[in-house]
Amino acid sequence: MTTIVRAQVAHTPRNPFVDVGALEAFPDGAGAFSGGRIVGCGPWAEVRARFADAAVADERDALLLPGLVDCHVHFPQIRVIGAMGLELMDWLRLRSLPEEARLADAAYGTAVAREFVRSLAANGTTTSLVCGWHFPGAQEALFSAAFSSGLRVAGEVVWPPDSDRRAGL
Repeated sequence: MTTIVRAQVAHTPRNPFVDVGALEAFPDGAGAFSGGRIVGCGPWAEVRARFADAAVADERDALLLPGLVDCHVHFPQIRVIGAMGLELMDWLRLRSLPEEARLADAAYGTAVAREFVRSLAANGTTTSLVCGWHFPGAQEALFSAAFSSGLRVAGEVVWPPDSDRRAGL
C-alpha cells in the first residue's frame, strides 16, 4: 500500500557539492512511501498523478525532509545512550566500554547491528557516517544489516591502541 504525505518538501536528490541546483524545495510537495521506502518525491500534483490510488496524509503545515543524513553516530554505544548521570570518564569506564566489549560476541554484535539500523530507519536517517569498533565481526554485521535494509552506511573499524594492525595504517 502506497501512502502520500502532502507537505512542504525540501531535499537534495543530487550531490550538493557537485550540482549547483541540488536542493529541491516544493512549498506544496509530497513524498510517496511504500513498504517502508520512499518511492516518489516532488510537487504535489505530480506525485498524486503518479500514485492516484494511494492514501493521502495532508500535512501541509509540516516540513517533510525525505532521507536524513547523520554525519556522526556511534554504533557500539546504541544500548547505553541515555545511561548518563556520571562524569565522562566514569561513564566510559562503567557503561560504554563494557557495552562495547560485548560486541566481541558475534551473535550479540549482530543483534546490536540490527537494532542500530532499525533505529536509524525509524528516525528517518537513510545515510550515516558510523563510528564502529575494533571487532570486525560486529562491523561486518553492521554493514550487512545496513545493506539488507537499503540504508547507506560508511564507517570504520577502530583498532585497539595496543593492536599490531594499527601500526600498518
